[in-house]
Amino acid sequence: PSGASSGVSPAAGAAGVAPWGWNKIHCYGNINDGSFGNSHSWIPGVAGAVAGVTFPTPMTLTGLGTSRDRAGHYGDRTGSLEVEVYTSVATTDYSVLTGTGGWVSLGSVGLEMYAGYYAFSQTVEVYAIRVKASNAGLCLDELELYQYPGWAP
Repeated sequence: PSGASSGVSPAAGAAGVAPWGWNKIHCYGNINDGSFGNSHSWIPGVAGAVAGVTFPTPMTLTGLGTSRDRAGHYGDRTGSLEVEVYTSVATTDYSVLTGTGGWVSLGSVGLEMYAGYYAFSQTVEVYAIRVKASNAGLCLDELELYQYPGWAP
């Protein structure tokens, strides 16, 4: 979605952190960059690491899509992702974005090779959405966010 920016928790480790706009293989900025394939993916490096997208104004979402490698070359490095949303107020405060306060879990989704689409049971209005990695070695190609009811890729 327009106006989105990505972030990462300290749990991902320095090797996984790159300045926004600078795409390096397996860095958190790759999760919502619109590019597919292994070279445009995120590996957390630590179980429980989070990466997500923030919005300057509330965004209404109907579901999300995930994939290990949308290009279809790799089927390894799968796992699950806990999906959490922040509904309070727009923020760029790192301690809020990486903390536990104010986040609501929507449950876990599987990370499949090509793509998995997960419709929310109802629309959610959020200022941020993040995923928490079940294991250090999973690889998320893209976190696709959807705003249209009844639409799936």
